[in-house]
Amino acid sequence: PVRTSTGTAPRQVVARREEPPRRPASRPGSPRPRLATQGMIDWPLRGVLYGRFGKKGREPHDGIDLAAPSGTPVKTAQEGTVLYAGEQKGYGNIVIVEHANRLITLYAHNRDLRVRTGQKVRREQVIATVGESGKTSGPHLH
Repeated sequence: PVRTSTGTAPRQVVARREEPPRRPASRPGSPRPRLATQGMIDWPLRGVLYGRFGKKGREPHDGIDLAAPSGTPVKTAQEGTVLYAGEQKGYGNIVIVEHANRLITLYAHNRDLRVRTGQKVRREQVIATVGESGKTSGPHLH
């Protein structure tokens, strides 16, 4: 992404998804393996997953959709810096956050934005609320 002083959103956002390393199953009676947390992200809210990443009909769907009541708090997946907080055609009110290792998350269709461009955010900080802004068929987070 290109950082700008004008606060304009990048034209295209590409997310990078890393698979966690696979580990062999532990033997009965052995201590449980510790979970690796480096590189993992948190869900931004508790909701119903109804739109998956990939093709949606003839259109590409570059994200997932979580249905939740309007006004539900949206939290950051990890600490980072807000690259953009504002409006973008189709997505409505959006927040784009850059995290460690150049991982970028985008939160779209929000009702209210609680952060501004350039702001540092901590893990699980409320950055917006679920809404129906932009092109949408109901309250959800994209």
